[in-house]
Amino acid sequence: MKPCLSPVLVAIALAATACSDPNTPGTGVPALAGFLNATAGKVDVEVDGQQILSTVDASVVAPFSELSLAPGQHQMRVWPAGSKVGGALLTLTVTGQSKRNVVAYMEPASGMSARVLEDTGAFVPAGKSKVRVINLAPNSDIDIWRTQPDWQTGIRFQFPFPFDPEPGPYFQSDAGDWQVWITPTSSANTRLHETGRVHIPSGERRTIVVVDSAGTLRLRVLID
Repeated sequence: MKPCLSPVLVAIALAATACSDPNTPGTGVPALAGFLNATAGKVDVEVDGQQILSTVDASVVAPFSELSLAPGQHQMRVWPAGSKVGGALLTLTVTGQSKRNVVAYMEPASGMSARVLEDTGAFVPAGKSKVRVINLAPNSDIDIWRTQPDWQTGIRFQFPFPFDPEPGPYFQSDAGDWQVWITPTSSANTRLHETGRVHIPSGERRTIVVVDSAGTLRLRVLID
């Protein structure tokens, strides 16, 4: 089932205004880019108590294309679909300067967690592009590789590359086509999954995420 945007977006914007800094204009701004469900099951997403995404499938990226929020702090919750038990809570601070992605994932021996992938302020010069990676697959034993517009021989981002919800640093190259793939640490020639060609225009960035999709490792691409 495809994720659904709730019809209460206007109500969200009004509620969000009440949560914003009183010294900040209350006009809504595009605050979120996409949501990646890196958990094992379907989830619902709420902002300030209003459901905005429903039944997002595991390993799926869902867009927030119609959602605007007032500047200030907002409470986001991710729940197992149809439930209010065992979810994750996070605070989103909207400044109006950038749209950010949100990821939900399973923390080993802890349960569901979620985080905003913050804008690190990594400026991308004209004619260049940047990529960073995150491994959200618990208990994975992998290396993560890339080719980039100015270098067509495979390079590892880091090694080893264990589960870590903290994004790695951005790597910069020319604008153009990147490719990212994952291999077991025991065999650099065995590709478990790959993105295929990821074209990144001048001045843009991407975040590549490793997820565990029903026991199979997959890569998902987020537009930063």
